[in-house]
Amino acid sequence: MSFNIDNIDIMNKKLIVIGAPYNDNSNDHSFINDIIESLVTDEQIASIKIPQINVRNSSETIINVVKMLFKNDPSQKVMTLSDNNTVSYWQITQWLNLKKEQDKRFAIIHFDNHANLHKLDPQIGLNNKNWASLLIPELNKPSDFIQIGINFDLQPDGAPYEVNQFSSKSVYENIGLVTKNVTDYLRVEGIDEVYLSLDMSVMDADYIGPTPKSTSRGLEPHHVNYIVSAITQEFKISAADISEVHLMPHYKNNFLLNPQPQTTRINTYLIGQALREAIFKWQ
Repeated sequence: MSFNIDNIDIMNKKLIVIGAPYNDNSNDHSFINDIIESLVTDEQIASIKIPQINVRNSSETIINVVKMLFKNDPSQKVMTLSDNNTVSYWQITQWLNLKKEQDKRFAIIHFDNHANLHKLDPQIGLNNKNWASLLIPELNKPSDFIQIGINFDLQPDGAPYEVNQFSSKSVYENIGLVTKNVTDYLRVEGIDEVYLSLDMSVMDADYIGPTPKSTSRGLEPHHVNYIVSAITQEFKISAADISEVHLMPHYKNNFLLNPQPQTTRINTYLIGQALREAIFKWQ
């Protein structure tokens, strides 16, 4: 599937917000577009709404769009919203390529309740269980991949890499300590730029009911805001993505029997706003 951005005004924009729906669900597509519109608050921001990504050519579509944006302006900031977290992988790979060309020291901070560190099965290829594993060899070292909100009960056996991980339980017990450990690591390693990736399943099911695989005792919106705000006080956030963006309760969720779309809408917007402001902090 090809997609042309030539007719979209992207010149001199501080942030491009991209909608990249993957699954065939019109409710989610509309929701993603609505959230994008709410995040495009002034003339410094532009949006690119990709129609549903064709599964066979999905990587080519999002890679080409992000690649064109970086080619047009290497300092361009991008944030993508999608209903599938493999889209995160495709955007991050382009960001990593750019940062390597710029000789930057970089790290990825990944909010999720799943580690996505399963070993690659050559017969299956990239999927939403192993996409993080495929990114690790592209980093300076595995610990530059920092995961927050992980449910260790869902951790795959024999994960191929030792990354920096903080459970949702540790955030509840001492969010200040978790945040200090993250910022101390970034400081010691001399990190220049940070990529923020957030899977909405990291949120507690009471806040994001329709999201597949959300769980009870996941993170709350103020946890994300607190950690992201602390990081941006000292470190430049140059790109971000939000995945598993869903509105309607078309997924069974045992923890929330009656998901409220309005609650989901509000909290998805709050997360998007937090990541948008993190990017704007270092313009």
